[in-house]
Amino acid sequence: MTQSNESQEESANGATNKAANEAASEPETNRPKLPNPGASKDPLHGVTLEQMLVRMVDRYGWDEMAEQIPIRCFQVDPSIKSSLTFLRKTPWARKKFEDWYAYTARRFDMS
Repeated sequence: MTQSNESQEESANGATNKAANEAASEPETNRPKLPNPGASKDPLHGVTLEQMLVRMVDRYGWDEMAEQIPIRCFQVDPSIKSSLTFLRKTPWARKKFEDWYAYTARRFDMS
């Protein structure tokens, strides 16, 4: 290979690498969002207990929540903080609450 061929090859490779680097540095906002076929259909996925509680209080209020799940933290002087503490420490109550939230989220699309 002659020296001129080598320099042409290097400049072609440099242009290819430069184009590849520019394409890789483009912000992702320019790329179309494709649906994620592996996305979870679980309504609890990615939702914290606090977010669930706030959404349920907004939708039903404390009185309805106390009727559905008769626990003291919903019945007597209810608050987000006391309810979170109780639900985190009481597995059966948390399960019941999360099941009710999941049912409601599927029914009313609370995502």
